[in-house]
Amino acid sequence: MTPGIYEILNRANGKRYVGSAVDFGRRFSHHKCKLNGKAHHNPHLQAAWNKYGADTFKFKPILACQPSMLKFYEQQLLDKVRPEYNIAQDATAPGRGRKQSSTEIAKRVSSHKRTKSFLGRKHTAESRAKMSAAMRGIPKSPEHCAKIGARTLGTARSPELRARISAKLKGIKRAPFSAEHKAKLAVAQRGKPWTPARWAAFEARRVM
Repeated sequence: MTPGIYEILNRANGKRYVGSAVDFGRRFSHHKCKLNGKAHHNPHLQAAWNKYGADTFKFKPILACQPSMLKFYEQQLLDKVRPEYNIAQDATAPGRGRKQSSTEIAKRVSSHKRTKSFLGRKHTAESRAKMSAAMRGIPKSPEHCAKIGARTLGTARSPELRARISAKLKGIKRAPFSAEHKAKLAVAQRGKPWTPARWAAFEARRVM
């Protein structure tokens, strides 16, 4: 992996595109893939590629440098060479100066309208039931459980939320704990002090 500054030279007219990359080989492959697929982000370079053909262009490393110096040297070359295929002449803001096509503008407007149409939208009871049924039984990974635990750690439930949970669970009989679950509870409780609240709960269970 070699970082540095490179150019894409059109040997038919001498025009070029200048850029920087952490890995020359990977960046060249990316450019070729996008250009051959007619999906490159630079319309000037794409139009020239379509007109002259892939064999006319040469990918050439110009300078190898540390990754921290890429933007510095790229800007130096942009100021000196003024490459014809570069839309922007600012290495820190590649999109500056780029004019979007009517197709790109239409796509962005359409996407904005779709997003706006969903704002404030509430799912119906039937939709929520379908989503719940689809998610039921899907096991959560340990990483997912850890993220949920970290997010909810120290978060106090409001009286309203506790009341809703209690009302929802009322009348639902809990299945007996497995031997493995009992063993885990015993390990977790071992060494914890017996507070008055804990004693009261223990006595209440004994009475029941």
